[in-house]
Amino acid sequence: MKTVILTIFLICFICLVGCSDDTSSSSSNNNSVNIRSVNDTLAISISTTNHNYNQTIPVLFSVDTLKLMMLVNGYGSGNGFLKILNATDTVFSKDLNSNYNISQSIYNGPPTNAIITLQNYKGNANILLTR
Repeated sequence: MKTVILTIFLICFICLVGCSDDTSSSSSNNNSVNIRSVNDTLAISISTTNHNYNQTIPVLFSVDTLKLMMLVNGYGSGNGFLKILNATDTVFSKDLNSNYNISQSIYNGPPTNAIITLQNYKGNANILLTR
């Protein structure tokens, strides 16, 4: 039940803030990557068909422990990857190459960057990192 509630929250959050005031976006031929990074929150929404994308996103977090929620659905093909780094190390990494729904805490110092890489990627993903 907790996972269902977190998933609904994640989808609502992405819908409410993922499309306005984006710090980065890429959109062409039904391919869209929308990124919103504000203090203590990173939201990423990906909806692509055969898309290439590589972006390093600077993030600003003031706490060491964060909550990560990821929903990948409609995965079709290609390779996708998310990596979250703090000042000295990778604190989280996960491929986007299958359908899943995860919710977990991340430790090891506040993140400073997130990296999204897509290679001929077809699928949808919603990612939320917050305190």
